Amino acid sequence: VPGSLRPLMLKYVHAGHTGVQGCIRRAKQMLFWVGMSSDITNTVESCTTCERYQQSNQKHEVMTHEIPTLPFEIVGSDLFHFQGDEYLLIADSYSGFFDFAKL
Repeated sequence: VPGSLRPLMLKYVHAGHTGVQGCIRRAKQMLFWVGMSSDITNTVESCTTCERYQQSNQKHEVMTHEIPTLPFEIVGSDLFHFQGDEYLLIADSYSGFFDFAKL
């Protein structure tokens, strides 16, 4: 991934605030650059949202979810805005695969 696109890719990989390992796992499915894991770690560790909601700060019980056994058995979706445009994000719970489209 060219250096000029890395900040945008870090933003997309980190959009779900899934922690360092979750973001690295997701990024490795489709991206590569030298130092990527380190860049992801720095991004997650400097995220105020992640810091506020990390596991050790939760005071309520975590809801359990069904664990999918097949790809696309359980998917999630979200709408988000970025630089004035609206996007649809779809994520597969089994594989971690995600895709987004500008609306």
